[in-house]
Amino acid sequence: MNLYTLLVGINEYELYPLQQCVSDVNKVETYLNTLNTSYDAIFIKKLTDEKATKSGILNIINNFLTKANDNDVVLFYYSGHGALEESLSRFSDVHSGLIECLVCYSQEDKNKTSFLLADKELRYIFSKFKNEPHLVTVFDCCHSGDIVRSLSTVKNNDSRQRKLSSVFPPRAYEDFIFSNEIKEGDLKSKKVTSLIPYKNSIHLSACLSSESSWEDAKGGVFTRYLLQLLQAKNSKISYLDITKWAKISLKDITNKKQTPTLSVQGKGKIDHYCSWLNLTPKQSYIDQGKILFNNRNGWYYNKGQLFGIKKGSEITIKIDQIKSIPTKITEVNLEDSLIQDPIENGVLLDFTQSYAVETETIFDSLRIHICDLDKDQNAKQQITKVIQGTPRILLSTASEASFFVTIFNQTAYITLPDDVYRPLAVQVDLLATSKEELDQRLSNQLESLLKWNYYNTLENPEGGFSEIPIKVEIRVNDNSNWSDITNTNHELVTIENSLTRNNEYYQKYQIKVSNISKQEIFVTALLLGSDLAISSDPLDHQTKQLKPGESIMFYEHSSAPYAGWSLDSYKEIYNWKYDWLIYKFIVNDKEDITPSIPGMNQVGLTPPMTHYGNLMGHGAISDFLPDKTKWAVFTSSLQLINPNYNTIGSKIIDNWKWYSNHEIVAPFINFLYTKPEQKGFAIDTKVKSSTTLKEVKTKDVSGLLIKLGNHLDDKRRYRRFKKSKRLFPELPVIVAEGDSWFLFPFLVKDTLDYVMEKYPLRSIAAAGDEIQNYRESRQLLKEIEKERPKYVLISGGGNDIIGPEIVNILKNGMPSGLQPSEYLNSTYTQKTKDIEGTYNYFFNRIHEFDFVEQVFVHGYDYVRADHHHKTIKNGWVNKYLIEKGIITIEDRSNVIQYLIDRFNQLLKEITDKHKNATYIDMRTLVKKNEWYDEIHPNDKGFAKIGQKFLEAINQLEYIHYENM
Repeated sequence: MNLYTLLVGINEYELYPLQQCVSDVNKVETYLNTLNTSYDAIFIKKLTDEKATKSGILNIINNFLTKANDNDVVLFYYSGHGALEESLSRFSDVHSGLIECLVCYSQEDKNKTSFLLADKELRYIFSKFKNEPHLVTVFDCCHSGDIVRSLSTVKNNDSRQRKLSSVFPPRAYEDFIFSNEIKEGDLKSKKVTSLIPYKNSIHLSACLSSESSWEDAKGGVFTRYLLQLLQAKNSKISYLDITKWAKISLKDITNKKQTPTLSVQGKGKIDHYCSWLNLTPKQSYIDQGKILFNNRNGWYYNKGQLFGIKKGSEITIKIDQIKSIPTKITEVNLEDSLIQDPIENGVLLDFTQSYAVETETIFDSLRIHICDLDKDQNAKQQITKVIQGTPRILLSTASEASFFVTIFNQTAYITLPDDVYRPLAVQVDLLATSKEELDQRLSNQLESLLKWNYYNTLENPEGGFSEIPIKVEIRVNDNSNWSDITNTNHELVTIENSLTRNNEYYQKYQIKVSNISKQEIFVTALLLGSDLAISSDPLDHQTKQLKPGESIMFYEHSSAPYAGWSLDSYKEIYNWKYDWLIYKFIVNDKEDITPSIPGMNQVGLTPPMTHYGNLMGHGAISDFLPDKTKWAVFTSSLQLINPNYNTIGSKIIDNWKWYSNHEIVAPFINFLYTKPEQKGFAIDTKVKSSTTLKEVKTKDVSGLLIKLGNHLDDKRRYRRFKKSKRLFPELPVIVAEGDSWFLFPFLVKDTLDYVMEKYPLRSIAAAGDEIQNYRESRQLLKEIEKERPKYVLISGGGNDIIGPEIVNILKNGMPSGLQPSEYLNSTYTQKTKDIEGTYNYFFNRIHEFDFVEQVFVHGYDYVRADHHHKTIKNGWVNKYLIEKGIITIEDRSNVIQYLIDRFNQLLKEITDKHKNATYIDMRTLVKKNEWYDEIHPNDKGFAKIGQKFLEAINQLEYIHYENM
């Protein structure tokens, strides 16, 4: 791992010179050279004063930093002026009318803008990097109306501010470095992220866009404190902790507020929790409270009102592995809290270090009721102990509880009150879970629920704004009107034919947040999902600073202009009337709370079971009073209507066998919709009076039960296929199309199940399907083109020869004792020709895909004629033979053997004509006791068939390896 660094520092500005920027660069260079043992090599390019022109900076980025590989680290550090430039409405994501710039060295007229390097230009040039290094930018400059890096001798308050007098006018578009590649009109009409995508990176800035970055006789304040922190922590610290530390360390230090910020650009391997300059492996981040020292005010706890901290709360400071001391909170702010100085307890701490804090769960208590539908006292006692052992969870009556823990069908799960059959998270199986595992799993769910509930009910107990400062609006398309949803509930109606690729109903929409107050505000948005997830993604995990009248759209950091919301399949399966989410807007008038946002997020719980498995001089009196942050929380909630509420739709019917047999889920389905009664292989469903049955159209009415299993099983196998590809990227991909010998959606492990244990296999097989349908649907060829498999498996033709179609190839009223061929009519000959033509078609078409090395096909084994009469009655072959007069077991066996032999012979003759095709003989493979029903093997029988395919594939794979 190498480190590539560009250090830029500029003092000698012609009109507004600075004093300490070059010194900052030299200090950073000295620091970086101390890291020589951490990298294979450190490469540093330094541009100061007259060398730090725009062209010079761009040249180093283009020709030096781009040398970094994926495993390398890139650092761009800048110390100098920052500025704002009028955007002339050129960029669709700029609502303030201003873009942020670095001020490069230039001796040109100050009204010219060729020396400005805009953030959009930096984003553009970084997006051109071919590789994906660990990219970090650190800017110790201003990005505001003050646009200067200020000089202050803080000691005696003799401060001078050197500022560029105004916002720069917009430059000519051709002066932007991307003007030759991107049309100006496109930037106005299209999402900027689609034209100039973010390169995954970390950006540390010395201050907010509205603030100044300060320097004194010792250098830039932010740079100095950053280097002190890195030295104290031996450079082993995450970006998030750097920002949290910097915010507290710089609190009230400079003459005007300076708030360091952190942002993650783009999506990728780099995030808030990565270590500084990738010096240490990324660890699982634990949002552990810490105390940090501020030179002016003392020790701060890095959690505040946003995390439930209250004045007077007691905390414990962990000094080392053995010693701890208690203290208490003396003052609470939005993000942090001032604590009683440990020196009052006789303990002097190292001001350069941070110390972990031990405290119980800090969120407000949550009332839980145990709803014991099973009337199982043992289970209730067990769960009671879990709840009593979870801090801040209180047992309550049903009427006072916010949530239930329900016991039903020997499972335990969280629900909303009075909605006990719709779990919010996966059910814990009380029969298959040890006490220790139950304690852990249920406690984890309750802790997530506790945190979710805290942010759902978050408010400022002291009040906030006298009037609501924001307006939240929604629309579903560009042509619709905006609807005000501030502090309201709003319904979104899904359209039945609007389905995601996972066959889930969805709606798209836009959210706009506007500052309707007369003051500048800071807005943070949290999305609270019904799966108990808390996400800050709508505003790119950042606090957004809005001037009066300014607006911002959700997901502007994404290339897509809309938010998308799909109705999770489990919510349709569990018959939710609607899905819901809640947007929480934390608004304040003082500070960017970005560093606190990751601590508020949490991942959603596993879903319920389905298959888918300051000193002042003179002034007003208010100037002498504490400057207390004004903040408040506003809520907008949405409901996504389920169009199939109280309707048994295709998602259940198409997969009814699985749902009606699953030992945990089946009771929920039965209770919510129907009372299913199973009779042999048929399902008689009694529908509740409040439930409607949606018509399901199937092309094979006689195989309804089989067809009902295909859709669900395809999704299961496809997920398994994707997982297998990630786990075993070196193995060849297989695509399979087939009938029930490839997909038997009952309680049997079929052929492809065994093959999938060894290879990534994409199955589009459908039990009871016919080979002619493969050709008509073209799905096989589409999947081959999409997945680019090395091998293809096909199973087909059985239905035409020994399945239900056998009734059409037999003559009527024939006596016993004839030769097998004498029982067949002319339709049989046509059927075989059709099969031959279809296989030839597939072999020829698949041969056009040069990445497919071989196609494997098989003949079936001999179907038994001596099954029990009940099996025959519910079967697909013998009962039709009997209806045609072929009554004796011997005659039926002879006809079946003849048909199977002729079919195998046909496949052998066809594959012999194609180099890319291999025929596999399955005859006499399945023993008498290895049949599940009349024509399907059981687990052992299918295991043998699967092994035959694996042997054929492995033989080619071994040959391939030997020839390498």
